[in-house]
Amino acid sequence: METCYSQEDDFYVVPLPDGQEDYIHNETKDYFPKPQKWEPPEWVNDLLDTDKHIDLRTVLREVYNCLNTNSLILVTIGIRTCFDIASDILGIDQNLSFAQKIKILGESGAIADAAVKEINILVQAGNAAAHRGWSPSDNQIRLLLEILELFLVKAVVNIENDNDRAKALEELENAIPARGKA
Repeated sequence: METCYSQEDDFYVVPLPDGQEDYIHNETKDYFPKPQKWEPPEWVNDLLDTDKHIDLRTVLREVYNCLNTNSLILVTIGIRTCFDIASDILGIDQNLSFAQKIKILGESGAIADAAVKEINILVQAGNAAAHRGWSPSDNQIRLLLEILELFLVKAVVNIENDNDRAKALEELENAIPARGKA
């Protein structure tokens, strides 16, 4: 007699030396709340407290919550939504198509030429998830998330940091005493 597993009843049947069978239940432990596999980057908390930035922060957190439940279709739609909110933060007209938004961002230098193709792929993935129920693989979702995070850091987060830096540099410049005349 061989050891066998019954998936329907969730137990193993183990043969004993005397010809009898022993039934061993497969025990699993569920933890609530489940441990977080995905955490939002630290910079998410540093987004400004304007309505648009709060919207971006909220959607990003929901994207990571969906990642932790393996809801990859929702994650992909959320990634596209994050791009859309970020384009609004950057002053792009929300009545434009995604293609027009990407073109304007590329032409303005808000995204590098090399990133234009990546952002197009990100939007196409979001469209496919939203309209055709496409679900990316784990590796594909990691790549989409990487594209989004790089875009957000370069286009939104660093601009905020650059503004803070410019202000700090101006304050520093004003604090330096002028050279005395000889």
